[in-house]
Amino acid sequence: MLETVYYGHPHFIINLIDNGIMAYWLDCVEDKYINRAIWLLASVIQEIPERIVDILEPFIEKGAAWLDRILNTIGWMSEVEDDAVFELRLKLARLGIYINIHNWNDLCKKQPRRALRLLETIVSTWDINKEKVIGRPNIIGFEHWHNEELNSFKQIISDYYVETWDMFMTHIERLTRFNSADYVNLYRWQKPRNLYRTIEIERSLVDILIVAGKVMANKEPKLFLERFDKIKTNPSKIIQEIIIESLSHLPHNEADIGIQWLLEDFSRIQIGDDFSEEKWMSAFRLLKEQSPYCSFENFEQVEKSLVFYHEPDEKDHAKYRLKGWKHGYYGHYWGEAQYFLLPALATERISQPTAELIKTLNRKFDLYPKDYFKRGQITGGTISSKLNKNINKISDRSWLEILSNSKVPLDGHKWQQITPGHAVESSILQFARSLGFIAERYPERFARLILQFPNDVHPAYVSAIIDAVALTQPGNRVPEEEKAEWEPASFSSVLASLDSIRKLDDQEAALSFCRLIRNRAEEDWPDQIIERLIDLAINHPDLEPGKLNVSCDKNVEEVSSNTLFQNTINCVRGAAAEAIG
Repeated sequence: MLETVYYGHPHFIINLIDNGIMAYWLDCVEDKYINRAIWLLASVIQEIPERIVDILEPFIEKGAAWLDRILNTIGWMSEVEDDAVFELRLKLARLGIYINIHNWNDLCKKQPRRALRLLETIVSTWDINKEKVIGRPNIIGFEHWHNEELNSFKQIISDYYVETWDMFMTHIERLTRFNSADYVNLYRWQKPRNLYRTIEIERSLVDILIVAGKVMANKEPKLFLERFDKIKTNPSKIIQEIIIESLSHLPHNEADIGIQWLLEDFSRIQIGDDFSEEKWMSAFRLLKEQSPYCSFENFEQVEKSLVFYHEPDEKDHAKYRLKGWKHGYYGHYWGEAQYFLLPALATERISQPTAELIKTLNRKFDLYPKDYFKRGQITGGTISSKLNKNINKISDRSWLEILSNSKVPLDGHKWQQITPGHAVESSILQFARSLGFIAERYPERFARLILQFPNDVHPAYVSAIIDAVALTQPGNRVPEEEKAEWEPASFSSVLASLDSIRKLDDQEAALSFCRLIRNRAEEDWPDQIIERLIDLAINHPDLEPGKLNVSCDKNVEEVSSNTLFQNTINCVRGAAAEAIG
């Protein structure tokens, strides 16, 4: 009766509210009555929002379980919900209760102020003193953004730049009040991309503030300079990055302000994010934009400061580099700052000796690839597999010899320098990456090769092949010129390759098995494959009881239900269940 008559019909549910039945159910100690009431209220949240907010709001004071119930009732359509519901959502957010994955794109398009308010409310709950890393909840889906979410916010900043700055700058000041040498905390605010091409939300906030600062400095420099005066001496490297990027957009008649700020503490020339680009590039943009228009005295001082600049650890760096030179290792200990920054100065104003120095530095660093200078690149530059050079020439027999070689270490720590920015190593993990790369190009060939794998082959090699034969379309690693002729592995070869795998105890191999079946779900899978999938879903040891894969540094009792759910879909048993689905 409730499902047919009451569910989704506001006039009947209003009757339940008015005659006290809804309040009686909500006040019950038995979950079945509470859940019944929540279920009915959620069905009409769009039709009678104010009535539902009135009845739910008092329960905010009744503990964590009720906070989750209220959130489940109001749902996730924040871009279309009533103002009263949105205000209730903000109250929950201030208590740390919010949905993992917001539709930020629609919210920014339809309700831009709501998007800013909701994001600011959530950020306001982060506490630098409570957690090892800035104190925000470790929630998958919220903590990482894709380009779409970040771009949606950037697009609304042109209309709300002052509001955005005033909303978020106080929080960034509060949350980045750590020592610049504190790499663990600094990392999230600087690193723009991770392995999965998503963006840390902290970095997204920095990017949003940079856009707001640029627009405000350009459109309303007086308002910007008022705010700049309050933070210009802030020691936070994150605040300084926002400042330097904003100063480069001041009108040219204010050029001396940016140059003088740089000269007041010349270590500011290296405050770029140091991941997406070299650490000198923020200063480069400021100098490029403002050095043609600043006073002659300021220009002369910044030119001289650059030419004679030495990094604080240059002496130790030189000792290390000079030892390496004796053994044929590349490396420099002076000139990097000058190489990047001197060319930013107005060419018509630089001295002749500086012009000659620029030419010398260009010759000196000509062999170095640009990404060599970014953080995250080790001294030897990028490391790849020793096999990659001749990857197209390796025969099936040679692959079997490589995979059977017991002398190859799991993860190599010794590499061979090839160029200033490139080193190679021999290890199982690197060789598995090479195998996966070539197998993605020729999945049918390697679906057959796996039939000849020895029983004791490392699971990383097995996983690399399974991931390749799972493809039904050419992946990103397939060269453009090969995509037109590319073909997936035949279903018969896929079945044979899976039949040849005797054990799926290893987590990565088992995950690859499940992903293959999920990716090729339309195939007519035989009973024995389905039985193996069911066995993985029921009996595989991943996840271990009481252990976590997501937020694995925490105890099961400490994390939210959302984090527990993320663990269910990021383990072998969960992946198997998803493949069955």
